[in-house]
Amino acid sequence: EAVGILHKFRDGVAERDILWFVVTDQAAESNLQSMTAGMAESVREKLEVQPEGASVILIGKDGGIKDRSGELDLERFLSRIDQMPMRIREMREQDEGK
Repeated sequence: EAVGILHKFRDGVAERDILWFVVTDQAAESNLQSMTAGMAESVREKLEVQPEGASVILIGKDGGIKDRSGELDLERFLSRIDQMPMRIREMREQDEGK
């Protein structure tokens, strides 16, 4: 389900340069081209993902956790990203380049 939502919003995800991971105790998926099993385990450990519960974690480009949620509300996350200073600068630069 989460992967389908991420694909549905693929243009917004690409525009914001979002790298996503869907990690469960069974599998891992990502838009990263070469994700290994070891990388999936590292992501699970670093973010303290619990196998019995879902967590959606928004991590900024600075590496800090910006938001956690029990469900994927991608519209809310994209809005949150658009309010971040780095994203505001990116949008301003895009507008100036037109």
